[in-house]
Amino acid sequence: MFIACMVIGVACVAYGASVGALRSGTSFHLVWFALGACFIILGLAWRSGLIARLPKAAKFALAALAVAGVVFLGVTSTIVLSHAKDQGEPGADYVVVLGAQVKRDGTPTDVLRYRLEAARAYLLQNPKTVCIVSGGQGPNEPITEAECMMTWLVAHDIDRERVIEEDRSETTVENIRFSRQLMEGERPSIVVATNDFHVFRAMRIAEKQGIENVSGLAGYSTPFYKVNNVLREDLGLTRDFLVGDL
Repeated sequence: MFIACMVIGVACVAYGASVGALRSGTSFHLVWFALGACFIILGLAWRSGLIARLPKAAKFALAALAVAGVVFLGVTSTIVLSHAKDQGEPGADYVVVLGAQVKRDGTPTDVLRYRLEAARAYLLQNPKTVCIVSGGQGPNEPITEAECMMTWLVAHDIDRERVIEEDRSETTVENIRFSRQLMEGERPSIVVATNDFHVFRAMRIAEKQGIENVSGLAGYSTPFYKVNNVLREDLGLTRDFLVGDL
């Protein structure tokens, strides 16, 4: 058990470091450092005999907590990935591309580029659909995410007249709310374009805001970093549910 805990702990720290190196604009990679530290401490406690000296009730509580954690992650991860292959209903009035981190040179990060590639393919197949690119400017971004996305789409065969910029939002909830304010009609059909791990939550947020005719468009995500992205979505799903955004 000591060796297993140490190996898992070191692996979590190394994975967190690789995620942090992406400079994704968030500090979520620190969660992996915390998980790694927990496993390392558990391994040291096991080797020192501290675990063996714990009362039976404490051992039972630790085991129950571990099982509950595994069940929670299994259930929420299954929910998160339930729409990971959605391709969007054809002929929508609008496709809303949700923003993500912009590089220091003003170009999209891989995560954002995958969303844009999915949106571009949809827009080329559905020439009457209007595109709303949604995302404000973070403190570590040179331009708004909306401007970055608009520039990329125009450079990749999408007419500028088809692209509307929503440049105020800072969260997925605001992405949907502010984008809806730019749409015409009482019940427009909407496709939400984002990465595969983010589709479910984005759609549920849209439905919570009263958007009835919504479907998801799942962009690619890098397999190596999907574990991090899904874990982040697990926690985001839980948070949004607790605060009433889902």
